[in-house]
Amino acid sequence: MVSETQTKNNIIGTQVADLTLDQTIGFIFDLITSEKKHQYIATINAQGIANAATNPEFQQAYNGAALTVADGSGVIAASRIAGDPIKNRVIGRELFKRLYALSAHHGVSIYILGAQEGIPQQAIANLEAQYDIANIAGYYSPPNGFFKDQAHPSLDEVIKDINSKQPSILVLAGPEPYATKWIADNIDRLDVNVAVNLGQAVDVAAGIKAECPHWISRIGMEWLWRGIKDPMIRGRYTDFPVLGYHALKQRFSN
Repeated sequence: MVSETQTKNNIIGTQVADLTLDQTIGFIFDLITSEKKHQYIATINAQGIANAATNPEFQQAYNGAALTVADGSGVIAASRIAGDPIKNRVIGRELFKRLYALSAHHGVSIYILGAQEGIPQQAIANLEAQYDIANIAGYYSPPNGFFKDQAHPSLDEVIKDINSKQPSILVLAGPEPYATKWIADNIDRLDVNVAVNLGQAVDVAAGIKAECPHWISRIGMEWLWRGIKDPMIRGRYTDFPVLGYHALKQRFSN
């Protein structure tokens, strides 16, 4: 098992563990088999790091996780600029596939919260064609803006439905950093072993969003590929200058 006290990299005040996908899966599986409850994993992207640098509530949400790993080449780049380099990425869509396989092979249950109506079911149908049938505890597609409104009228209904299913793993499909903050704010009310936000991973598995070619991900250009394929997300790239500024500030303050 990867130690819960393993060395973490300080990226502009957010503590990020330099773990591989295999190590992350091992960490999650060990949390489940040890029967720990109310734990959460954070997968942080450039938008999350940039927001955490300027918003203490977001930073607290990431630093309160049992494990925070880098999902995005922007985080890797920021770590290098800041002088505390991270080598490994844990890509959300790959983690989702591995969690599905973990469920199929070991019987741990998964509940999916997020994505539009019908998309989680399509994602699971597609994954069933690649793996065995997994133990899917349930789905819930909340209203738009759910993860950004911590007092949303549907909150109690959502938590009640999740707790009635008692899943081992709660997978969120929401925007960063809001979905991870939602987890942090509600984890003590959730009867789950582990919760994690995987962003658009469910949409990708369903075929709603295109999957970035592996070679583009490997060279750190997925952000550009996604910006070309999906103009709606280009606005998030305005966080890059903020990220670069704070990373340089950390570098020269050390």
